[in-house]
Amino acid sequence: MWCWIKSSFVDLDGWENGWFWFVWSEFLRGDYVKDPKTGKQQAVKSPNEHGNTLGNQPTERYKLIDTETNRPLKSGETTHGELRYGASKQKRYTKKELKNMGENGAKYKQVETGTKKQMYDKQNQVLKRYKDRYGEYPPLNKNGR
Repeated sequence: MWCWIKSSFVDLDGWENGWFWFVWSEFLRGDYVKDPKTGKQQAVKSPNEHGNTLGNQPTERYKLIDTETNRPLKSGETTHGELRYGASKQKRYTKKELKNMGENGAKYKQVETGTKKQMYDKQNQVLKRYKDRYGEYPPLNKNGR
C-alpha cells in the first residue's frame, strides 16, 4: 500500500515541505527541493537524488582551523559551503558552532571545489595521508571512532 504524507520541515539537503512516499514502513525522499538562490521549489528527476548522493552536485572541500594555533581541526566536504552561498556565508556551521569548536574556536576555510564524488574521494585521500603522517585523524573528524 502506497500513501503520500505531507511534511513540513527543512533538512540539510534542502528538502522543504516535501512529500514522502511510504510503503510498509519504507520511504523514499520527496519529489521536489527548494532552490536556495531563487527560493522556488524545483522538481527533482529522482526522489533518491539528495545532498548525500555521490553524484555531480557542486560541492566544496573545506577545513576547520584553530583560530589561534592554525592547527587543522577537521577536513570535510559539503554542498552548503561558500560555493553555494558566497564568500564567508557558508551554512555548514553557525558562527556559534565555530566559536565553540576546539579550545580556541575554529575558522572555516574552503580548500577546493568539484563534484560531490570528487570531493568525497579527495577528502578520504587527505584524511588517510593525515593519519599516516600523524597516527590519528584531526580531532573533530569522526573517522575511526
